[in-house]
Amino acid sequence: MASHGSPFRSDPLPQFDDVRSDALLVPALRFGGQLASWTGNSTTNQGEVGISGRLVYFTMAGEIASSQLELHNEGSTAIYYSWEQLPMTNSFPNLITRTKSVKFYFNSSSGVICPGVTQQVEIIFKSEGDCIHTELWQLNTHPLLLQGASMQVTLRGVALYQDKTAAQRLFIQTELDERVKKKMCLSIVNEMILGVHTPERPSSPAELYVTEEQEFLSQNPGLSYHHQPVEELKRLWQEVQPEGTWDFSVHTLRQVVLSLREQESVQERSLAQLNSLFLQLSEPSQLNHLQLTPAAVGQHLWRKLLDTMDAEAVMLRNQLGLPQKDTWSDKKEEAPIADADVADNKDGKCEKKGGAAATEGRSRASATVKDDNTEKPVQVRAEKASVFV
Repeated sequence: MASHGSPFRSDPLPQFDDVRSDALLVPALRFGGQLASWTGNSTTNQGEVGISGRLVYFTMAGEIASSQLELHNEGSTAIYYSWEQLPMTNSFPNLITRTKSVKFYFNSSSGVICPGVTQQVEIIFKSEGDCIHTELWQLNTHPLLLQGASMQVTLRGVALYQDKTAAQRLFIQTELDERVKKKMCLSIVNEMILGVHTPERPSSPAELYVTEEQEFLSQNPGLSYHHQPVEELKRLWQEVQPEGTWDFSVHTLRQVVLSLREQESVQERSLAQLNSLFLQLSEPSQLNHLQLTPAAVGQHLWRKLLDTMDAEAVMLRNQLGLPQKDTWSDKKEEAPIADADVADNKDGKCEKKGGAAATEGRSRASATVKDDNTEKPVQVRAEKASVFV
């Protein structure tokens, strides 16, 4: 008897369009791209982490950043799920934590995922201030997958401070940089200008400032300089040595004169003249004995004042229009004599004339003033003092 295939023995699933032939015949869930399947009712892996995912957000404070976590049922049965937030370990327990606030937003309620269905879980991160916030979430399923191992996802959000004054600070920084550049350029220019200057003129040789007297005294220590004897020594040098130039040394001149042995007459005359001039130069100069002391200066000033008093008095009299009046008389006025007494007193008149002459002589007598410095008497006239320094 021929046997015919029973319709109950054939697989009815291919008859439906939405049936996947490659689906697993066990509960399976792809969590963030990683597959978690059912391997039995054993819970030997409970407490362990089977699948771990991580989502990181970077955004500015006050702005929103979002990301999606994909859940895809690749098994043949529906999977019930629920979300559970796990506590985070604090690396610095002694620090005071801020008030806890919600930073991550998503639908954390329970649900079911049918076979072949993909569910996108949108997770949003937002923080009003700058912070770094981390949360740990675990997905619990039924039936139990991975023999009890957990599926976790770590959410980490970084909110950066929004710099609202960046443009102003950039402008200020640019302005400061420009000022610094100008200051540096100005400093360099000023330094260059200060470094540019006219070089100092070279000083003239010291020999140009040496006078004839200084040269003579340096060549002849112990002698005094007198202009006329030195000029005669120059002429003597020209006579005995016309070709050379005299160095103002008397010793050199003497050697030249002594070398004239062939001309005895000229030598004798030159030696006699040289000895005579040498004696004149050996006498100390009167100017060397003058010492400018405070007493001499004071005496000179008083003499100068006395000399100018007469001229100043005349000038003041002319300016003020005062009448001219003699304050000093060289001649003594004679008393009127009667004609009758002329003959009788001829002898007396002679005596008066003699007395007047004596008085005039005394008035014109010079007063002897002793100089404190030179110890020499200085003649001062009574009418007007004369100054000799």
